[in-house]
Amino acid sequence: MTIVFDPFCGVSGDMILSSLLDLFPERRDDVISKLENLGRLLGIELKIKLEEVKRGGIPGKLLVIESDAMRIDNPMEMLRTFSKLCSTMNFPEKISKTGRRILLRIFEAESRAHGVEMRRLHLHETGDIDTQIEVIGTLILLEDESEVYSTPISIGKGYVRTEHGLMPVPTPATAQIMLKSAHKFRLGPVEGELATPTGVAILSEIARPIPDSMSFNPTRIGHGAGSMELKEIPNLLRAYLLSHEKEEILYMVETSIDDVTPEILSKVQEDLGSISLDVYLLPTLMKKGRLGHTLKCLVEGTKLREAIEKIFESTGTLGVRYYSVKREKLEREEVKLNIPIGERKFKVRFKVSYLPSGRRQIKAEYDDLKRISDEVGLPIRIVKEEAERIARKEIR
Repeated sequence: MTIVFDPFCGVSGDMILSSLLDLFPERRDDVISKLENLGRLLGIELKIKLEEVKRGGIPGKLLVIESDAMRIDNPMEMLRTFSKLCSTMNFPEKISKTGRRILLRIFEAESRAHGVEMRRLHLHETGDIDTQIEVIGTLILLEDESEVYSTPISIGKGYVRTEHGLMPVPTPATAQIMLKSAHKFRLGPVEGELATPTGVAILSEIARPIPDSMSFNPTRIGHGAGSMELKEIPNLLRAYLLSHEKEEILYMVETSIDDVTPEILSKVQEDLGSISLDVYLLPTLMKKGRLGHTLKCLVEGTKLREAIEKIFESTGTLGVRYYSVKREKLEREEVKLNIPIGERKFKVRFKVSYLPSGRRQIKAEYDDLKRISDEVGLPIRIVKEEAERIARKEIR
């Protein structure tokens, strides 16, 4: 499933959730019911409605959250509450981990903006129950292995009145989130605040910047409405559901270096491996005949900024190149089998992939083969041949 958000008039947490509820009407009642159950767990009154409104003559869905919950003004308490809700509701681990990262983006940005340690921070609007509802609801709707992209985010311009007085747009907290985001931002198109900290934090965590080279065919469109009616532009967030494509857009990040020792390069490669789909070193003949290496790593859009910063910090290079690349994947699945080797049986994982012709490929996982080879004292080549021979018979 591939989704593209188009925040042409900004973004907020409620607009993201309402656009997805509009995009997936068949899941609307179930998701709202789950979210209202969170109120019962917290012992509060919580009512969630999705109202049909028009913005600039275009229909959209407005999320309305009614609650008697007290605002949580401490970030650590809010993180504990969030984890408790996810655990009690038996949400998948991915929802809990991604949700915590979103909240940490917000709290760390607020901390930097106000010059206060996070544990001493006093939350304002982001301490409302609405923030947790918007994060959890969004992640429930995206809990499948979704590929999510976003066009550049409009942030508004001018000034906005806050509890601290008149602030420039983007507000300090939103600006701090932008600094750590891989997305592109644009001022306007109207006066006022269009992008909230929660909205920018959610998109920064779940979505990749849409590459200029990406084309798509939408099959559905959802509209999430902002609370204000603007004269100049429809106050809506668009969400597109795309037809399934085998092709995906990734980023290649690289730098050429000739003054880093092999030991350090090995550690850099290891560190990048935790955030990269692939990472490798190529021998390079540089200017003036100097021998060096080109370090290359393939990353998803959400990891682009982290990869660039890690390369700068770890290598001392003065420049990093990156560019979008297309990758097409074969359909694949993982199958686990108990394979007899000698007098014992071992659990082995197999990657089963399908060529465009329909032919099947079966490949045993190296780590499992190595473990068996070490235990039984057979060459890994023999273990591989026997395991894959049995798998070809058993996997249908």
